[in-house]
Amino acid sequence: MTKHNITCLIGNGFDMDILSSITNKKNGNNKKQYTTSYDDFYEYLKRKYENHQSEILKKNILVQEMKNRLKSKKNNWSDFEEIVGEFLTDSSHCYSDIAQALDELQIEFSHFLNSIVTPQLLEEVDNAYRGDSKENSDTPLPSLGVKSLAKFLGDLTFEQLDSNEFVTTIHHNDLLNFTFFNFNYTSLFDSYIYLDKNSFDPHEFKSSNNNFSFYLNPNFNNKKGGYPQLSVIKQRGENKDDYTGKYEGKDKDTSTQKYCNINTTVIHPHGYQYIPRSMLFGTSTSKNVKKSSPEEKKLIKAYWARNEENYSEIIDQSELFIIYGMSLGKSDSFWWERIADCIENNKAEVIIYSYNTTKKDDAQVIHKFLKVANKDNKFDTLKKNIFVVHGKYRPDGKKFAFDTVLDK
Repeated sequence: MTKHNITCLIGNGFDMDILSSITNKKNGNNKKQYTTSYDDFYEYLKRKYENHQSEILKKNILVQEMKNRLKSKKNNWSDFEEIVGEFLTDSSHCYSDIAQALDELQIEFSHFLNSIVTPQLLEEVDNAYRGDSKENSDTPLPSLGVKSLAKFLGDLTFEQLDSNEFVTTIHHNDLLNFTFFNFNYTSLFDSYIYLDKNSFDPHEFKSSNNNFSFYLNPNFNNKKGGYPQLSVIKQRGENKDDYTGKYEGKDKDTSTQKYCNINTTVIHPHGYQYIPRSMLFGTSTSKNVKKSSPEEKKLIKAYWARNEENYSEIIDQSELFIIYGMSLGKSDSFWWERIADCIENNKAEVIIYSYNTTKKDDAQVIHKFLKVANKDNKFDTLKKNIFVVHGKYRPDGKKFAFDTVLDK
């Protein structure tokens, strides 16, 4: 049995997706959908305090800058965190003012999350995304979370799959070890991905210890319109059924459905909604964090999360990274730098989900990632290991990975 370490980085885009899906299922499109977005947080502050002439709207320097940036269409959380970094290097703002502004926003953001992600909503999410056993059967039916883990490779184009090395390494009886770094403070993703008894059986097969079916080519279909069989399983030639390719590997296994074992772990490196003081707000850091001033260290997320001590080994041992719902901002440069190191030194591969782009933007997305990872000069060398999934993902407008769309 070979262990494959797959590391997923989950950002606010996921929380926004799942909140929109739950609202649509309940109310259709007839009601304002409040999510955990940067814009909605600012609107929350306005609704809460504008009529009370609160000091937080008047004097909090970060709130004032948020207002200015929103006018310039800078509306990602990474844009907010870049404000903190800029203020630290701006002599017109002293550390105590920045720290006080952040402390105020930390409490306010906790209240904001509690107003949206309520215990009632968490119960709705838990019920909506759990699995469902077949009628008169003990066999679980996979939840959307389980399907995500089984079929995420289906979000790649045929050409991307054809050049992907990870797909060539998976065999029957292997262990797929998923680590999810959930950068959201909520537990929405944790609920979504949880392997409950209705969707997962840890001892599914009587004849082996395997408990999971993993699909190398989920779009493969012998009928018209499906992907062709992968050429990593065969060398292209006149005989399309001639399986003689590099995929044969140790057991000459040519099937695209693998019976494996699965393990999942969810980590919240930036804290939890219901522990307000654990919620890290701050800025980025380079690898020389120890050279930062004592004041700067108090505002550096990677320093307080102890990224190097806690997560370096997980990152370094990963062969595939999936980046979902994140804006690739400078504030998370620790992660981008370490992942880029793994691409360069360990030949790891990365799948980046990019929401507001199309296929023609591949190079742009890869450049952006490598730039925040300080490896933009390695574009030609590293680009072949980076796969971008765009916009609505599959031609039918759906996606396999972390799909939250519910049937009405």
